[in-house]
Amino acid sequence: MAHPAVMVLPFQGFVFDPDRIERGLPVHGWNPDLPTMLALVPRDDVEHGEIRWITAEIEPQYMMHTLAAEVTDDTLTLDAPVFERPPFPLDIDRFEGEDVSLFFNLARSALGRWTVDLSTGSVKSELLDDRPCELPKVDERFYGRGHRWGYLIGGDAKGNGMRMHSLVVRDLHSGDEQEYRLRHERPAVVMEPTFVPRTPDAREGDGYLMVPVSRWTENLGEYVIFDTDDITAGPVCRIEIPFLLGFTPHGHWMDFR
Repeated sequence: MAHPAVMVLPFQGFVFDPDRIERGLPVHGWNPDLPTMLALVPRDDVEHGEIRWITAEIEPQYMMHTLAAEVTDDTLTLDAPVFERPPFPLDIDRFEGEDVSLFFNLARSALGRWTVDLSTGSVKSELLDDRPCELPKVDERFYGRGHRWGYLIGGDAKGNGMRMHSLVVRDLHSGDEQEYRLRHERPAVVMEPTFVPRTPDAREGDGYLMVPVSRWTENLGEYVIFDTDDITAGPVCRIEIPFLLGFTPHGHWMDFR
């Protein structure tokens, strides 16, 4: 059975309700009793097309940033770092004062996959790895067309929280990974990589990765650039930014050639 091209929007128990403030609660909260829903929105008629809603009968989970989704025959797969709960300070944590600075030490995510049987509407969740990871990207030319390579910021499998320090390239077909550690003892924040194709018509994953790094104790930033042929060889270029580079998630490459 042929299925139309769709956008996938996950809805989870992360609630945002201004009325909570009147009850002495933060504006956002986590309600794992709410169902996990997937909205499949037709890409060819976003304004008027019929949305298909699917209830995922899985344990409560939270996806903050998605890697990519694709449809093969009757199966839709959605890859993303998966948390057991949102990594934000919530009323369930009962923090006081400055304890809320523990953002991202409250929960950790590992790369997971939701698999949807489009003929029955059933959903299966699985973890693909135990490495903490976040801020995933793909070669954006291949969104929805079948992707092999995933680019993430990763940490150590042992320990608490995220403590993200490395660029990770994952072969989603084999599960093999390359890693290059960017953060060592010197405090720094390693942020979302952006893929740059080597040429406009390069094969998927052939190009460069630009990674912003905030060297916040020095009031500096830098862009660290890797060749995807082998990121373990280290950066091929560093571009120093002579001022503080703040938290910089979410970048996209635009080709002006």
